Parts: sequence; C-alpha cells; structure tokens
Amino acid sequence: MLLLTLTLTLLAVLALGFWVFALAPGRRENQVFAAFTWLAALWVANDLNFWGFHGPETDGTVWARNAFLISMGLQLTFLAFSWVFPRPRPVPKGRLALLMATTLGMVALILFGPAVEDVGFHGGEFHLTMTPATFVVGGFVYLLFLSARVRAVAEARPDPPGSSEDKSQEDLDRQLKVILLSPLVTGTITTTAIVVLPLFEVYGLLPYASLGILAGALMHSYAALNLRFLKPASAFDDLRLFPVTAKLSLAVACFWLATVVLLVGVVQLQLGGSLAEPAWQQAWVYALVVGSLPAMGLILLAQRIVTRPLRQVSEAALAVASGRTDVRVELDQGSGRDEMSLLAESFNSMVDRLERDLEVQRETAQTLLRTERLAVAGSLAAGVAHEVNNPLAAISSLVQIAQSKAENERTRELLGDALGHMERISDALRDLLDFARVPGQTTRQPCRVNEVVERTVRLLRYDKRLRQIELSVDLDPELPLVLADGDQIQQVLMNLLFNARDAIESRREGEPEAPARISVVTGVASGELQLTVKDTGCGVTAEVRERLFEPFFTTKPPGAGTGLGLAVCRDLLRAHEGRISLESEAGQGTEVLVSLPLSKESP
Repeated sequence: MLLLTLTLTLLAVLALGFWVFALAPGRRENQVFAAFTWLAALWVANDLNFWGFHGPETDGTVWARNAFLISMGLQLTFLAFSWVFPRPRPVPKGRLALLMATTLGMVALILFGPAVEDVGFHGGEFHLTMTPATFVVGGFVYLLFLSARVRAVAEARPDPPGSSEDKSQEDLDRQLKVILLSPLVTGTITTTAIVVLPLFEVYGLLPYASLGILAGALMHSYAALNLRFLKPASAFDDLRLFPVTAKLSLAVACFWLATVVLLVGVVQLQLGGSLAEPAWQQAWVYALVVGSLPAMGLILLAQRIVTRPLRQVSEAALAVASGRTDVRVELDQGSGRDEMSLLAESFNSMVDRLERDLEVQRETAQTLLRTERLAVAGSLAAGVAHEVNNPLAAISSLVQIAQSKAENERTRELLGDALGHMERISDALRDLLDFARVPGQTTRQPCRVNEVVERTVRLLRYDKRLRQIELSVDLDPELPLVLADGDQIQQVLMNLLFNARDAIESRREGEPEAPARISVVTGVASGELQLTVKDTGCGVTAEVRERLFEPFFTTKPPGAGTGLGLAVCRDLLRAHEGRISLESEAGQGTEVLVSLPLSKESP
C-alpha cells in the first residue's frame, strides 16, 4: 500500500509540474512553480527509494541528507515564487547575498557535519538520533518557509466591505488564498510526521510524510482548473473547449500505462517470479517513473510545436472575427519552417489583405457620402437657379418697359447695361440647368464637340478659382461630327479641366512664379477627332501615372478628391469606342489626349 501511494504521489506531482510549465513556458512564475513541484517530486522519489525498498539493515544517512537538501531547495523556490507572483518585484541585492551565503553554510553543514546521527534500520527497526545541527538546519528551512508565507500574506489582502472588483481580481484573491492554505496544509502534515512525532520517538508516519505534498499538489491542481492559477488569460476563457493538449496528454498517458503493463507482463512471463517480490515491485515502480518522463517530455514537445502555435492562430482568428485587424501571429521560428509557420504566414497575409479591403471600403463609403452630398448640393443649386430664372425674366421685362419710356439718353444707356448683365445671369443659369438636369437613357447622335467645349468653358468661367488661371481655347473650325452623347463628353471635359485647375494650384503653392495656363485644343489626326487638355501644373511621377485611372486613387489631400474622375472619364470614352491617354512629368505639367471615332455622317 505504501509503495503504491508513494508511486501515485510521485506521478501526480511530476504531472502537476509539467502541466503548469506547459500552460505558459515563457512566464517566470510558471517556471519557478514548475521547479518547486519537481523538487517536491524529488522529495517523494527520495522517500520512495528509502521507505519502499529498505532492508532490515539499511543505512538512512543519504536519505536524511537528501531530505534536508531538497527541503531547503523547496523553501528557496517557494520564496522565489513569492517574489514573482502575482507581480514581479526586485530582490534587494544585500538580502540576496546574505541568503545565499547562509544557504551555502547550511549545505556544508548537511554534507560534512552531523546533521543527523544513527538514522536507518537496525534489526528491522527504524532509529533516528537528532543533533543540535539537525535543529539548526531545520530552523533555517522553517525560517525560509515563514519568509515566503509572510510575502504571500502581504499579497492576499482582504476585500474592504462593500467593494466591487472584477472577476479577474476575485480569481486572483482566491488563488492567493490557495497559496496560503496549501503550504500550511503541506507543512502541517510533513512537520507532524518528520519533526513533532519523531521527538517522541514515534516514526510510524515518517513514510507517509509525502502525503502532505500530495495534498498541496491537489489543491494547486484545483486552483489551476477552476481559478486560472498560473494560466494566462486568452480568448478561449468563455468557450467550452476540450483543448488539444488535454486530448494529447490523455492519449499519451493511456499508451504509456499500457506499454508499462505490457512490458512488465512480458518480462514476468519470460523470467517468471511473482510481482509481490521486492525485486519485481522495484522494477514495477522504476518502470512507471522512468516511463513517465519521456511521456511528459513528448507532451511538452507536442505542446511547443503543435498545440501552442495552433492556439496562437486560433486566438488571433477569434480576435479577427470580433472585428480587429491589427492582430498578427508571431511564432517562434527556432524549429525551422513547417506547416504551422506556413499557416501563420498565410493567416497574416489574409489579415493584411482583409485590412486593405476594409480600408478601401471605408474610403469608398466616405467617397460615396461626399458624392451624395455633392449631388444634393447640385440638385439644390439647380432648383435655386430655376427659381431665380422666373423673377429675373420679370425684372428684365420691367427694365425693358422702363427703358422704352425713358426720355433721358443716359438713363436708357444705364437700363441697357442692366439688361446686358441680366442676360449674362440668364445664360449662366441656363447653362447650369442644362448641366444639372438628370440624364435619361444615353443617346448617341451626331455631336459638335466644339459646341460642347464652348458651353463647358462658358460654364466654368463662373468658377472663382478657374478665373485666376489663363484658359485658352483653340478650336478647329472644320472639326467634323462625332457620334456621341454631348452631356457625357461635357462631363469628361469638365473633369479634365477641374483636374488641371487643381494641379496648377498645387504647383503654385510651391512655386508662386510658375505660369498658370490651361489650353484646350481640338483637331483631327489619324482619322480620329482629338481633344487635348494641357496644363502647367505640378505633374506626376511615373509610378503615380500608372495608377491614375484606378478607381478611388487620388493624389489630392483627404476630402479634396474622390479618385473617381479619370476612371469615370475612361469608362465613358470606352462606351463611345474612344480612349484617353496621359503624358506627365513631375514639375512639367500634364497633357491629356481624348480620341473619338468620327461619325459616318461627317463630310
């Protein structure tokens, strides 16, 4: 019974250390706690080797020295853990130096001094004689324990009445309470078994002192399962998952146990003997313990190269699904490229592309919003123009009547000037209404491009910014007809003139003395009607020139352009079987050439 109990305790403590380390191998608190549990496993292994396989005349000096050394290491790691959990704190160098010096002195006393005397079995009876050095070393061990406990008590502050804390803080407080309770339970059991009762020469519980370590391991396992002890927060907290690591661990444990049973059974059949014999019991225990180490190592390896990268990708995928696009997966490439690294790279590329697409969608939405506002403004302007036109006609009629009845020549001249200005207003309103009317079905019919140019230039002369630029028009009087929709050709020309105006203004900001000229030329070449718009603006580089016809690409500041003008021009001209080309150099201006096929009705 003792052999089985110590063996299960050893395996449980080993498993706890591997489990905590696998939760977060890079965190200092997990590393220190895993070291603590592995030292506890050494304690159990030391007890197992001595109490499980002792003879009637077994010397216990090595067992006692190992117990002192391991217990000292346990309390040192417990103290180190109190310095890194729940928040790391700097250790005073002077205190650390004093601690290390004292520890080295205690180690020398254990190895070379009379820490214990007459320990072991004589005639099948256990004997233990304590010395003053025993109490010195034991007192130092308990001093380390009390120091670590005091630090843990300082962290486990009680909640003030009526305070409200979030769930993470509540879980942390519960974890700290477990840290306080677990060493107390473990220390009470082990102290009773190895200190208090032996003072009265009662040694019956010495073999079961490791049960205190088992109790502490079970309490920490409960904290890890239910209180997220030493487990970093992740996106899986609210999901009911059976992790891949747990499945893999369960499978490895089953195969390991089956392998041990099979090997022991085969060896027994081959060599004979009873499992109740001490030699067979020792072989059985060693097989369980030694076989567990590579099994746990396999789990750690699989967790490092498979489950941890898979978890990182899964957490990133959940974050992206919740709307975040700033998440990227950074895997440790120490093991070289494999399927996991390829998966991470593909995921990052997908998120990059998604982020670009979302940015384009946001820009498109903003562009459509601005376009809608411009459309509303244009509709209102057309309505205002229509409302102004009727009173203007009435005023014009009244002025004409007044002019016909005026007897003074100077008065008639002034009224004539007023009529001229009203005619200009009427022409402007008429051009605005013609441009703003909602087009119906596209109608292509013989069109005089010169008239379209004149109408467009006349309308744009009312633009305050364009009036500050020299605008020259050179129209071929013999220009033949083209089969086109005049409104769409006007839209193309207006976009080109606005782009030329903006390019000149951009250059003039940097070069105030640069000329500000736009020229519009029509003619015929290579059997096509050609319309050329040339400016003295800032021009563009070759890289930008290749992207100018992409939808939503613009060189203007945010909010100043939609990036749709040239793309719309290209599509309208393609519908007319025409084309548009652009020549530009940075700082040298831009020349845009529009080509349209001639109408068959052209002379």
